[in-house]
Amino acid sequence: MERETRPDIGYLVDQLEETEKDTIQMEEGQICCAQHQESVLRLVLYLHQFNASGPNRNEEVVVHTNHVHRFGTIIADDWVLTPTSDPNDTIVGRVQGLHMQAGQKEGNQWYTSFNLVFEDQRFAGSTLQVMGRTTAERNGEWSIVGGTGKFRRAKGTIEFTCLPDPSPFHFLKKLDIEVFYTPRNS
Repeated sequence: MERETRPDIGYLVDQLEETEKDTIQMEEGQICCAQHQESVLRLVLYLHQFNASGPNRNEEVVVHTNHVHRFGTIIADDWVLTPTSDPNDTIVGRVQGLHMQAGQKEGNQWYTSFNLVFEDQRFAGSTLQVMGRTTAERNGEWSIVGGTGKFRRAKGTIEFTCLPDPSPFHFLKKLDIEVFYTPRNS
């Protein structure tokens, strides 16, 4: 059986440097992609969480456990995002996902995973996929692990700061979003 020969990596790198095209056609239909131009966007938004025991709730307990520290409890979320801390301001997006109590030895150790779905005209329908840990600490960070629409190939972070709660049922977080993404070619 004859071994298939392929161009070496040095040859491919030289070819990439010499071309202005986005791709190089290789033998037998294989494609090697040139590096895409990445863009960065920084946003400040406010997350409004109305817990499941209050009016205007935007989360629901879907799995309740009797374990100490509520270990295993799962809550579905449809939190709203606004450009200011006012919950009556224009909704620019939603945080749709879940958070699960993941700490057996202490409370407030939430695994958080959600799609940040934009509704404003500029990014309508685009999403960021986010995951991370939420604890009793006032500050924290989540990872942006993907995106769709205007935020293709997204990565980045969301630093959050818990602000004073406007009511016992309304939790407010300031989100400092930094997202790197590949713009869709026009």
